[in-house]
This record gives sequence, C-alpha cells and structure tokens, in this order.
Amino acid sequence: EFLNMVHPDYQKIVIEQANKKQKGLKDVLYQYILKIIKKTGEVVWVENYSKTITYRNRPADLVTLINITDKKKAEEQLKESEEKYKNMINNLDLGFYQLAWDGSILNINPAFRKIMGYDESVDLNEMNSLDFWKTTEDREKFAREMLEGNFVENYIVQGKNRYNQDVALEVHAHLIRDNEEKPIRIEGTVSDITEKFKLEQKL
Repeated sequence: EFLNMVHPDYQKIVIEQANKKQKGLKDVLYQYILKIIKKTGEVVWVENYSKTITYRNRPADLVTLINITDKKKAEEQLKESEEKYKNMINNLDLGFYQLAWDGSILNINPAFRKIMGYDESVDLNEMNSLDFWKTTEDREKFAREMLEGNFVENYIVQGKNRYNQDVALEVHAHLIRDNEEKPIRIEGTVSDITEKFKLEQKL
C-alpha cells in the first residue's frame, strides 16, 4: 500500500488529500513534495503527481513519483553556502554593500552601518545610497567610471553619514550587468579613512 511507503512526517497530508478526493472537494493538491521510505530503508524526496482515472469501471488514483533527492540536496547545500557567505560578510571589518544601479540598497553588513552611523533600528533598505554622497557631481563621476571600467579600487569618496557629517571613504566596487550588458547592481567594500584623509589634507 502506498501509505506504508510514505514517511511518517508526510502521512497526514497524503491521507488528507485522499479524503478530499473521495469527497469530491475542489481544493485537492494533485502535485506536492514528500518523503518516502524505500524497501532498503533509504529515505528519498519525491515529487508526487496524482490523477483520478477509471480502472475496471471504478475510480482510481494514478500516482507518479519522481525522485528529486539530488535536487533537494543541491538546494540544501546552496542554502548552507548562502548562510556561510552571509556570516562571512557580517563578520567583515570592512563595510560590505550591494546596491541596485538606481542607488537603492539591496544588502549591507553591520560594519557598513557603523561607518555610516546607522544602528539596526534604521531600515536602510527604505533609503537610497545616493543620499550618502556629498555631491551629485562625485556620484555622477563614480557612475561614469563604473560604466567605463566595470570596477574601481581604492577609490576615494566624499560622503555624508547619518548625522550629516563629512566622511572620507575608500571604496572597492564591482559592476554587475545583465545578459544585455545593462548595469543592474554594484557590490563591494568600503572603509572609513576620514581621520587619515584629514591628516593628509593638513600636510
């Protein structure tokens, strides 16, 4: 019997769907993912497709199971890799950022917040990175250089922090383009060199 193959964690949903079919309800799932236990004891992920047919003049379920274990493992590995990447970014001493080409903030790390004077209570995703630039001219110059070379290193930026104070930033940035070579995202790192910049200006 099919139910005996179903992993205990998924037997409830299988029974529920079977009962709905018998009652002729409309909210039946004809496709869903579950785990089954093979005769060897191995647990595998499958995608279940079912269809009501007539067999020997009686309604019956035609069930097709597709093994998606490798796909699920790949998804889990990807999720784990993304989590490791996120942890690595969050533990950087340098500020990390991902910005849409229009300036909207996609992702930043705690170090970036600290540099710009924003704590966790402020949702920077509601802001635009264009507000961090001291002048529009500097921002436009930076954009031109990114379009021409796709990346910059040790690029000095004059910006404004949360308290409207001048900050000098050393930026490393890389431009991401889509399949049509249109700019879609900028990502990179930033460090606060305000004190160093002030000392150099005095020399």
